[in-house]
Amino acid sequence: MLRKELSLLDLTFLALGGIIGSAWLFSALSAASVAGPSSVFSWIIGGILMMFIGLAYAELGTAIPKSGGIVRYPHYSHGSYIGYIMAVLYLISAVTTPSIEAEAVVEYITGINPSLSNLLTTTVNGVTILTLPGIGLAIILLIIFFFINYFGIKVLGKTNTGITIWKLIVPTITFILLFLAFNTKNFTSYSFFSNSGNYTGTIAMLYAIPSTGIVYAYLGFRQPVEYAGEAKNPQRDVARAIVLSLLIAIAIYTFLQISFIGAIDWSGINVTPGNWTALLSSPLANGPFYYELNDAGRALGLSLLTYWSYVLLIDAVISPSGTGLVYIGTTTRTFYGIATDEYFPQIFLRLNKYRIPIWSLAATLVASIVFLLPFPSWYEFVGFSSLATVFTYVMGGIGLQTLRKTAPDLRRPVRIFGGSIIAPIA
Repeated sequence: MLRKELSLLDLTFLALGGIIGSAWLFSALSAASVAGPSSVFSWIIGGILMMFIGLAYAELGTAIPKSGGIVRYPHYSHGSYIGYIMAVLYLISAVTTPSIEAEAVVEYITGINPSLSNLLTTTVNGVTILTLPGIGLAIILLIIFFFINYFGIKVLGKTNTGITIWKLIVPTITFILLFLAFNTKNFTSYSFFSNSGNYTGTIAMLYAIPSTGIVYAYLGFRQPVEYAGEAKNPQRDVARAIVLSLLIAIAIYTFLQISFIGAIDWSGINVTPGNWTALLSSPLANGPFYYELNDAGRALGLSLLTYWSYVLLIDAVISPSGTGLVYIGTTTRTFYGIATDEYFPQIFLRLNKYRIPIWSLAATLVASIVFLLPFPSWYEFVGFSSLATVFTYVMGGIGLQTLRKTAPDLRRPVRIFGGSIIAPIA
């Protein structure tokens, strides 16, 4: 039996640890390149949409608190056929995330240090990919994630809590410092909706949500559901952790986007003012916030901004690594949940002396390494992972509505008000 060690704080920080990873380092630039200043609303709308899904899972997670719950609810609500399809899709999305985060660490560091860039990355047809040494470094990171998970849920929870505190502090101080270089003209003098790409107006604003990493940035909010079987009081804490983590994430991402756009120095990056699409091919592409802090520090004569940019170099390792660490555990519980539903061999249910499904953990490591190979570019990788994940989200609302009809007597510690409305939206 899995150990019940996780508190509300642990569950909330597991969710935030899953949410705040490489996305905040890259997606502000990507979103601005598609939607311009309206990308601020892309983050808010994306967060609200995720909240509807989160509320559906809040009811499911408290009613049926099982580790690996996301792959188990479709089995309960729709049987083995749909359950198996959804389980495989979610497994694909979960197992690719540690690889994405490990690669983000490598790409961000190499983008800052040209000598490491030549060693660990190369460019093929305009796309940055990892070399063999780069892939080797990413594999070392995955192995470190493996061993932290190996020593039990308590070690994972406390390690993640410490990392997540750092992950909350760094982006918060970053957007506060960038407000010192805020230029209102970036919001008022050019088109509020990007008019320089394939999509314009509100279409660009909405298109940015699924296409620029915004959806991917919120994916971690379901971690409390995945770890519910190891929570001390899942009936109370799972729903609270989901809502708290999403509210915090929406606030941080929105302020980061505002500060990023406001701090753009068009002349400093040799881009025509208002040409949002060109941002992806500008010097900002390798390290958006790092370059903005450096440029703003020099322009304003504030060494604090320059010094803080070096903190981002450390965070470029810690932040995505924390997310990768959490998702190694998430994928382990996904294998465990699928085996519990008898879709996978029962060997994946075997526990080590720390009450961790050891063969599920080993399979997670191997699969994560394999997924490094065919998708060696961060931007390409996010698109693949998001595509697989989108299909699994539909089961939150569907499962909520179905189980209310097929299992009306099921004890629901949290019963979402307006579930008949929230379920179709989710």
